[in-house]
Amino acid sequence: MPDTPETFSAGEQSLGYFYQPRFALYEMLKLSEQTSLLIEKQDDLDFIEVGGKLTLGSLKHKAEGDKVTDLAADFWKSVRVWLASYRTQRADKDFRFYLFTTAKVEGTFSSLFLPDCEVSKKQGLAEKADKLLNAAKGEIALKAKVVFDLLDMDEKEDFLSRIVIFDSRPRIEDIPALIKDQHMRTVKSEFRVPVLQRLEGWWHDEIIKLLAGKRSDAITGTELSDKLCTIADEYKSDNLPIHFRGLQPSSIDAEGDSRLFVRQLREMIQC
Repeated sequence: MPDTPETFSAGEQSLGYFYQPRFALYEMLKLSEQTSLLIEKQDDLDFIEVGGKLTLGSLKHKAEGDKVTDLAADFWKSVRVWLASYRTQRADKDFRFYLFTTAKVEGTFSSLFLPDCEVSKKQGLAEKADKLLNAAKGEIALKAKVVFDLLDMDEKEDFLSRIVIFDSRPRIEDIPALIKDQHMRTVKSEFRVPVLQRLEGWWHDEIIKLLAGKRSDAITGTELSDKLCTIADEYKSDNLPIHFRGLQPSSIDAEGDSRLFVRQLREMIQC
């Protein structure tokens, strides 16, 4: 079959890049204000809670209809990332690993990591993982097996017990409506779109600062809440938002400006 333009399309991959900051905003609005966020530090998203409790979050924005199977490359690729961190921080009992994916889990083994899976079904996770990886043929799973086998059985069990898969997460285009419905009820309905647009603009600026090394401290939930309140306060029925605070107008040639209202003003002044 000859190549077509679609063969080289990077649409889904590009969506994944945009998904990262938008999903981070959505998630941070749901979490405690004491939670802080770093991006592309140890994983896609690092959530730090009070006392240093750390959760590494991997994000996967998949094509509609995609499934998370037992040997899904996305899952085992995340496992490799998490193993690198676990081997240096395993003593931390509060260290957790989350996979957020728009795909749906459809696998006997992968379903054991869903948040509503019964604890009794999670017994012997290490043995089940070993059996699965020993029969694996995919490159990603085999690379994960190499690192996984550096742990003893107790460590494997402990590591796997820290993993949660949150499947069927909202797609990138659905998140703005969810934010408006769930987190902006104190903002008048007619102002929610511009408030969210400005909040996202500020949020993206802060994310860029983190990625560019212009900001070293994590973004806090309190900082996010304060910014939302500040923007929302400008959209009151008796108040007009100031979009151009601090900006200076460009130079004006009052004598040479030929616009009608300027000529009329000149004539009024001369009278």
